[in-house]
Amino acid sequence: MTHTVHNMKLHHEPFQKIKTGQKTIELRLYDEKRRQIKRGDTIVFTNTATGETLKRTVYKLHCFDSFESLYQSLPLLQCGYTPENIHRASPADMRQYYSMEDQRKYGVVGIELKSYRKNKSLSMLWIIIMLLTAFIAGFFVGRLNVDSDRENRSPSYESKASIYINVRSTGDENSETSTNSQDLRLIYERILQSSSIRKEIDKKFPDSQYELSLENVSGNLYEIIVTGKDKDNLKEICNTVLENFPSLVHEIIPGTSVKVVDSPSAPAKSN
Repeated sequence: MTHTVHNMKLHHEPFQKIKTGQKTIELRLYDEKRRQIKRGDTIVFTNTATGETLKRTVYKLHCFDSFESLYQSLPLLQCGYTPENIHRASPADMRQYYSMEDQRKYGVVGIELKSYRKNKSLSMLWIIIMLLTAFIAGFFVGRLNVDSDRENRSPSYESKASIYINVRSTGDENSETSTNSQDLRLIYERILQSSSIRKEIDKKFPDSQYELSLENVSGNLYEIIVTGKDKDNLKEICNTVLENFPSLVHEIIPGTSVKVVDSPSAPAKSN
């Protein structure tokens, strides 16, 4: 079978993300030009700033009617977003490139690229370093803002509240862009320990003593746990966490409710 070579231009930042392996899905309008692309074809990307080129093989095409549907289905961390800006990710970001009229006329496509083995390990190392650095920085910034209010209080955890969340995925277990459990845990812990979430909780409950933690139940199913001595506030603290958690990277399990139990070691049950 003969494979075709296609040419695409990219700005410097997305070019570098594809080069390092951080970005493995290129988002485009599914017009006549892109409809010629097939699995196994080669795309030559050109950096518009430097003229540098790189080749990638097409692994799969994800076609949708609009970017709204695409953003709800594909892993946005593989589409060029980062843990720092994914909470601001919006389909409207693509309107600067493609009008709504063209989207309705042609549809849109996520071109999944096959990672080269030599770039894959470098990409994973880069992601881990980035997440760990961001996690540590966010953790200490959040702690510095609240330690002065808590230094005279000793922990006494008597109750726990929790809620279950599920990670959005492409649904293709064989896809090279599927995120493994270790990466998901790092991403969730980074978001959970971010200073913005802790500031929101401390603003609503300035006198509450609590701790946030994350447990993997199975596969992509995770449990957010809030423990503390203020039993009456735990449910609201848990809901505050969810209100400030990026909705594009998770979904609340249908029928799940927050329950408070008196022992931190006892699992909170969902209805």
